[in-house]
Amino acid sequence: MKAFCVLEFAKTESIVTVQRRFRTMYHTEPPTDKTIREWYRKFQQSGCLCPAKRTGRPELSKETVERVRETFLRSPQKSTHRASRELQMPQSSVWRILRKRLRVTSCKVGQKLGVSVPLLTCPLRRDHPRSCTAEVRNPGGTYELLCIVSF
Repeated sequence: MKAFCVLEFAKTESIVTVQRRFRTMYHTEPPTDKTIREWYRKFQQSGCLCPAKRTGRPELSKETVERVRETFLRSPQKSTHRASRELQMPQSSVWRILRKRLRVTSCKVGQKLGVSVPLLTCPLRRDHPRSCTAEVRNPGGTYELLCIVSF
């Protein structure tokens, strides 16, 4: 329908004629004169009537994802708020990278990224028996259980 209007307007240069022919051909109300002129102007400028590419959330670079991953590898108990301050990026972005891109979730003691190790007892194991691996760490003489859960 857009193409019809643009071609007819190019031939006749009359909005009224385009609207009359549109009504006759499609048996429905034609587009407004403003809309037809807009379509014609767009076609003249770009040579296309396709809708413009819509913007969305910008793609995160691999470097950004890797920076977040490295930050939590060095210090798994770090909060997303603290990491966001260190990385100078929004906390929601850090959280989204952890949850959506790296698929990390917390298990009782904090977030963890890294290599899977032999399976130990974990509170999440009951709900996700095939997806949870755990690691026991001994920083400063105290033991803590950290989990990696991937869905």
